[in-house]
Amino acid sequence: MRPSARDIAVIAVTVALLIGGQALFAALPGVEVVTVVLLSFSWSFGAARGMLTATAYSLLRCFFFGFDAKTVVLYLLYFNFFACLFGVLGGRGGGKAGAAGAKAEKEGKGEKEKISPLSAMFTEGLFLALCVLAAAVLSGAVRVSVLLQTGLNILAWVLLFIASAGAVAYNILLFFSRKYPACAAAAQTVAAAAAAAVCTVLFTLLDDALYPLFYGVRGEAAVAYFYASFTAMLPQTVCALVSVSILFRPLTRVFRRFATPRSGR
Repeated sequence: MRPSARDIAVIAVTVALLIGGQALFAALPGVEVVTVVLLSFSWSFGAARGMLTATAYSLLRCFFFGFDAKTVVLYLLYFNFFACLFGVLGGRGGGKAGAAGAKAEKEGKGEKEKISPLSAMFTEGLFLALCVLAAAVLSGAVRVSVLLQTGLNILAWVLLFIASAGAVAYNILLFFSRKYPACAAAAQTVAAAAAAAVCTVLFTLLDDALYPLFYGVRGEAAVAYFYASFTAMLPQTVCALVSVSILFRPLTRVFRRFATPRSGR
């Protein structure tokens, strides 16, 4: 893929939004601005442009938040996978098919979402994974201090409720999706939110895997770091579910307008 001047400009603005959003909400733990913006961009522009944006963001953020080798590797691995995943799920590909889809949407022909059986099974698996995570925390499988356990349990109950409600809502929307296009679009939003939440969990697990490799931590210290990470992961997971559910459609519409080539210019 050879990015055009238009692509470079849109990618540059998106990277600025990602860095600015992270800086703006850095003091608020769990706010997932980067997740919803990069997800919507990759969904609209395709995997290739999404990965270019993810790479630029992962490297340029070092000038604002400091350089740390583990964090750079973590961001490069995770956000490139993240952009590739949602670029594929969005089905835009960044080429003629993506431009045609965005053009049809802009001209008011409507966005015809198609939910395949494989996509439905994938989404059901995502909700199941979130419920299993919440159940593991509530069962005491995650060992943390007594002071943290109460907070973790509350967050786990919230996650379990949201994941269960999301699964029910998704199946209802799926049932009516063939007759009502709006239900299909809503089901896609629910699926994107579930995928974003699971990716948030994967981000924490990848961080847990890289931490011992870069800092030489072994044994009980590595295990302690793993369990302590749950205090950050659970609120981030809940926030990813909520923020993507609310902002995914509006941001996607905006990005797809920019993804549409303008004739005569």
